[in-house]
Amino acid sequence: MKFFTILAQEKRRQSTCLGSHSTNRTHARTRGQNRIPPRLPPSSKKKKEAMEVESSTAGAAAAAPLSPGDFRELFDSVDAFLFDCDGVIWKRDRLLDGVSQTLDFLRSKGKKLVFVTNNSSKSRKEYAKKFGSLGISVSEDEIFSSSFAAAMYLKVNDFPQDKKVYVIGGEGIMEELQLAGYTGLGGPEDSKKTAEWKSNCLFEHDKSVGAVVVGLEPVINYYKLQYGTLCICENPGCRFIVTNRDAVLGVWLQPSAIQLRRSL
Repeated sequence: MKFFTILAQEKRRQSTCLGSHSTNRTHARTRGQNRIPPRLPPSSKKKKEAMEVESSTAGAAAAAPLSPGDFRELFDSVDAFLFDCDGVIWKRDRLLDGVSQTLDFLRSKGKKLVFVTNNSSKSRKEYAKKFGSLGISVSEDEIFSSSFAAAMYLKVNDFPQDKKVYVIGGEGIMEELQLAGYTGLGGPEDSKKTAEWKSNCLFEHDKSVGAVVVGLEPVINYYKLQYGTLCICENPGCRFIVTNRDAVLGVWLQPSAIQLRRSL
C-alpha cells in the first residue's frame, strides 16, 4: 500500500530546525562567535562549493511543483492519505478552508484516510468527537494518536497485564491504556500532589509499575517527576516511553514531551 502524507508547514520547519546538526551549528556559532573561521585549503573549498551546489540543485528538483499530468499519476498510485491534524485539518477549534470538500473527494475516489497526531492529550474517541464537532465524520479506526501508539507499543511488545503504568500526561493516555487492558496510575490525578521535603521522609512508590509513559503535560510538578524517576530507577526492567519527540508545540513554543523526558 502506498501512502501520501500531509504535514503542517510549521512541523516541517521544526523537523529541520530541531535536528541535531542544526542544533550543533547553533551552539558552535554561540561559542565561537568572536573567532575567525579557519581558512579552507583550495581543494577543500572547491569540494565544499560543489557539494553545496549539488545539494541546492537536488532540493530544487525535489520541491518542483506538480504538473496536471504528474498529479494524476501520483494520485492514482496512492492508496491512502495520511493527514496531520493541527495546522492541516484544523487550527485550534476552527476547521480550515477546503478540508471538508477535500476529504469528501478523496473518499469518493476510494482512498483510505488516516489522521495522525503526536498530541497525546486526547484519546481516539475524543479526537473523533472533535472531528464531529467540526462537521466531519471520522471513525476511531481512522485516527492514530500518540496516546494510542504508546498503548499499542506496550501491547505488541507483550507488556504484562499485571504490571501498572505510571503516566505523566493527560486523560488521552490513561484512556488508551485502559482500552488496551492496562492499569494506569498518575495522570491528571497527581496534578495537585506535592513531594514531601521532611527529614527522614521516605517517598513511597508502587513497586508493580513496569512502565513510565510521558506525554504532553501542561500541569507538571515535582511530585510527578520524582515518582516517575523512582519507578524508572528502582523498579527492575521498568520501561520508559515518550509519546513524541517535539521539544516545543507549534508556533506557541510551549514545552512538549521531550523536555519532560530530559527532566527524568
